[in-house]
Amino acid sequence: MFTSLDSKGTKAKPTKKWIQKYSIHWEQKLSWITKSDKGKTFAYCKICDQHVRSTGGFTDLKRHEKTTKHVINSGKLKSTGSSTGINTFMSRNDKAMNAELQISAWGAEHNISARNLEGFVELSKRIFKDSSTAQNLRLGRTKIQAIQTNVIGRTGLEELLKIIQVNFFSLLVDESTDLSGQKSLAMIVRAGIWQADQLLVHDFFYHIETVVEASAISLYEIISKKLEADGVPYKTNLIGFGSDGANVMMGAHHSVATMIKRDCPYAFIMKCICHSLALCSSYACKHIPCSVEQLCRDVYKFLSSGGQRGSCFKELQTLVELKPLKMLHPSATRWLSLESVVVRMLERYDILQIYFNFKDVRTDKLTREKMEAIRVGLEDPTIKVYLTFLKYILPVINQINKLFQSASPELCRLHGDVSRLYRTILDNFLASEYMADLNELSKVVFSHQNYKALEEMFIGTESMLLMEQYLQSRTLNQQIATEVRTNILNFYVTLCNQITKRIDLSDPIIVQSARLDPKNILNRKFESIYPLVKNFPNLVPESELQAADMEYRELRNIELKDFQPEELTCSVGFWSKTLNVRRADGSLAFPILRRVVPGLLSLPHNTASVERLFSQCNKNKNKLRNRMTPEVLEGLLTSKDYVNLHKTANGGIEITSEMKKKFTSDRYNMEN
Repeated sequence: MFTSLDSKGTKAKPTKKWIQKYSIHWEQKLSWITKSDKGKTFAYCKICDQHVRSTGGFTDLKRHEKTTKHVINSGKLKSTGSSTGINTFMSRNDKAMNAELQISAWGAEHNISARNLEGFVELSKRIFKDSSTAQNLRLGRTKIQAIQTNVIGRTGLEELLKIIQVNFFSLLVDESTDLSGQKSLAMIVRAGIWQADQLLVHDFFYHIETVVEASAISLYEIISKKLEADGVPYKTNLIGFGSDGANVMMGAHHSVATMIKRDCPYAFIMKCICHSLALCSSYACKHIPCSVEQLCRDVYKFLSSGGQRGSCFKELQTLVELKPLKMLHPSATRWLSLESVVVRMLERYDILQIYFNFKDVRTDKLTREKMEAIRVGLEDPTIKVYLTFLKYILPVINQINKLFQSASPELCRLHGDVSRLYRTILDNFLASEYMADLNELSKVVFSHQNYKALEEMFIGTESMLLMEQYLQSRTLNQQIATEVRTNILNFYVTLCNQITKRIDLSDPIIVQSARLDPKNILNRKFESIYPLVKNFPNLVPESELQAADMEYRELRNIELKDFQPEELTCSVGFWSKTLNVRRADGSLAFPILRRVVPGLLSLPHNTASVERLFSQCNKNKNKLRNRMTPEVLEGLLTSKDYVNLHKTANGGIEITSEMKKKFTSDRYNMEN
């Protein structure tokens, strides 16, 4: 091999190959090109929806101009006589464009990756060869992400901004960490709006952002800067703020809530009722011996750690003619999981005793020791008594928790339902004479002189019967039974203390929101709405207070014969129909309440919608798609929310003119 040498005999330096880059001056001669986002050596043909290599300079572009595809597409644009056609992707027919939008929307709705959608499109083209629409589809994963983010998602965001820029709304926020270890702050907007004389109270996805420092000031700046950048007058329109009970969010002195309250002095601040009730149960359960929960964990771990163990347990259930069921695992992050675990344990308690009493000589020493420990726990009578008690008390708490996990506005029922739960628990262990004289629940004195005798305390019918059987059969002695009852008494006291600590039943807005409950209006329980609306001078100015109150008084006397049963129990349905009532001259009967009530119904009572949002994040940004950028994830979530809100009868979405305007090459600009 020979090496090139210069005149002095030294090794010549290799010459750098010159490559032609895109020049903006070409656009003056060729109106159909623009800069490509594929690279510096490409131009973008607006007519053909195609990236053209320009390493050969202007010659390559002139060569493309003479291709059959370009000539045909140019003829289609000229025949339409449209001056804007060159800037839009109308070189193919509208059916193909609509199909691409519908497919992208369907993928966002069902959490399908862009790669899988790309394969689906190619499969459709092979199957439906006689369909011109299918053959005209040009839908790769880059384009799918661009449509979901900058077409459908951008349309949904613009629609939301139009709502919150002129309407009152509440903000729900929470933090979470995804599988890549990134901490994110999610923002949900709850707003009440009128759509064609139909009242809609909806939780809209607004924004999700990666958090570097999760301090109160950092989180507040993310929220305030985002609202200001989008032109949202949150200092006047923000009527409520909700989050979990973390100190950084809801602390009394330096938190996101205190900063929001500083900017919006009339905003209603609410800790998530579902988080609060779950924490109340968690603290109360500390008085239940840890051996109860440990037994549930050991049983689940043992039966699920080996395929043969689970199969033997399944066969044993089949042998005694029971439906084969798996044991459940108590989760610390799922609010309602403990109840299901307890119920399943009791359903299969006898079968579990049979299974763990069986000694197989073929098992190793460690396995036999584990089985023996579980067997001893299952034969402990106190554990079964505790499980039976939890089977009674947990549904009492969880039925309230389930109600307030609803996406529908339930703040008007909060005071009544939680007060009823609180009084029910007090009845179990406080003396009847003391309860009869108790007027205010906030003034309960937890003292032994006000308690029932331990033997008279209600711990659930099944628990009381089981304890009586154990005492009669001498399986339990009186001393242990007294200890069990004392632990349950402490459970009750701690639960009640936690409820009063975490849920402020004396808050004037929580108390007065009951005036919006259809049941109270039908029963004519309240005469005036003034005690509620006076807390929101930004919603109801002083000059309108009298008129709003007169409308509420008149509203209690409307005819209800035309109302459907569900409209008399659902807050949104009731107010939607009531506020559409018109007078003889055709004017609205309650114009001020029609403007005020949607804002009041948007007040927060939970952050379950944010928790559901994080579930959707995990379905999209999973192990196979762990490099998904925040912009793409936000576009997917916005598209999904838009599709769910605007889904038509046939399962698709209506393609609006705004979407068609965005269906241009600018959609590839992910910074829009």
